[in-house]
Amino acid sequence: MVRALLILLLIATTVQTIARDRFWRLDGKRVEAKLVGVEGKNVLLQDESGGTHEVPIADLSRHEQNIIKRWQKKHPKQTDTREKTDNKLRKLEIKAAEIINDIRNEKGLSRLTFDSKAADVARAHSRDMAERDYFSHRGKDGRTPFKRIRDGGVDYRAAAENIAINNSAGGAAKAWMNSKGHRTNILNGTYNRTGMGIWRKDGQLYLTQVFMD
Repeated sequence: MVRALLILLLIATTVQTIARDRFWRLDGKRVEAKLVGVEGKNVLLQDESGGTHEVPIADLSRHEQNIIKRWQKKHPKQTDTREKTDNKLRKLEIKAAEIINDIRNEKGLSRLTFDSKAADVARAHSRDMAERDYFSHRGKDGRTPFKRIRDGGVDYRAAAENIAINNSAGGAAKAWMNSKGHRTNILNGTYNRTGMGIWRKDGQLYLTQVFMD
């Protein structure tokens, strides 16, 4: 009898733990999501609609951080690969932002300061477009660029966004400069900060650049 009760208690505890592991704190709410990766100091969570969220690990509870540690132990190679890919993309983002800055400099405009928070926002949108197969300033969750920037904790008075799918950062910059609206954003002297976010899929680069003052 005692043994049966212990088994039932163990099963109940296991079920409760599994249930807790499925829920994460996103935007101040507890929602059901799946841990799909770890990139640097951020964890990648996929919600029920397929949307991907990049959340700072430091903002999560101790229980959630322990889940991440267990996941990393089970997926060491995947974690290492993500870190290498992450570093390559970060370098490419800096390079792409510098290409835009060189264009501005040639036109007598000041160079834009790279904003890491804005880059996180831009990168999340590039990744979302790549993984959910769409190309739009409005995300699948209905958010506009302005809402995404605010949600990312970035303050601004005015903002704009350029997006592109290209096989190189230079090619994307050239395409933007050949488009009146995108060119206007790049050569707008009001903006003094930028965030460049890039994601790679099937040999193509998904680029998002946000401009702010």
